[in-house]
Amino acid sequence: MLKSTPRYRPLYAVIILFQLAGMALIVAHFNAVPSGRLWLFFHIAVVLGVLFIRGARAERIKPWLSILIVVINFSELTFLVHVVNPVDMDVWLIRADYRLTGLHPTVWLQRFTRPLLTEILQWIYAMFYFLPIILAMRLWRRDEMDRFAYFAFQIVLGFYISYVGYFLVPAVGPRFTLTDLHSLPLKGLWLRDSLDHWLTRLEGPQRDAFPSGHTMITLMTMAFARRLDKAYFRLVLPVGSLLIISTVYLRYHYVTDVLAGALWAVVSWWIGMRLFRYIYKTPA
Repeated sequence: MLKSTPRYRPLYAVIILFQLAGMALIVAHFNAVPSGRLWLFFHIAVVLGVLFIRGARAERIKPWLSILIVVINFSELTFLVHVVNPVDMDVWLIRADYRLTGLHPTVWLQRFTRPLLTEILQWIYAMFYFLPIILAMRLWRRDEMDRFAYFAFQIVLGFYISYVGYFLVPAVGPRFTLTDLHSLPLKGLWLRDSLDHWLTRLEGPQRDAFPSGHTMITLMTMAFARRLDKAYFRLVLPVGSLLIISTVYLRYHYVTDVLAGALWAVVSWWIGMRLFRYIYKTPA
């Protein structure tokens, strides 16, 4: 059915599979999911659009629409994760951090808190979605379409695999659970508070701490940049490294989340390589 765009078949297959999984969860917990009918309609619309919208112009737009689909799927988790798994695991993650480091990392990092550093790291943290999009755009503009298709597939798969982690280990993160221990507020110089406010509003009350998707997707982007775009890699290496540091410094994530994000990045990459080869070579 996706014969006209074989290079995008793995990307579309993963998107469709996630929509079907979302539909199954909504049906199984229908009475408990807010706006369940609306979300079912969204999933059905995505599946039908991927399968049946054709044409040269559509095929140039459809891969980029995966960005919007992934973001909307993330928003849906606000309503779905706690319905499927209502037990937050922050206590377990706090204990894991303490056993690993002998302290509470976000509390220990308070000694390095400076308004300028906080402002810089908040801006870098907010660049998360742009890092993979910029690399995708650079591949697209150079007409490296096979590389673009593979990168898009791996990143979308990475996001969806991280979403699975939110169902398995729901957690809100140390900025909500360790407030009694954070004696120093995070203050920036200019727009830090506004950025944090809008990021919080856009995400909603998510249980998205474990694994750290920021760590996972950033590491995958850095790895792809090293292979596919050396010039961009020289930029994304320092920015991506600071972004990962910012996840703990800004109290969004536990160290355990970051380590899990790194591990899940490797697992996602490995799964993605084999899945891409299998789907790409499978006749439509």
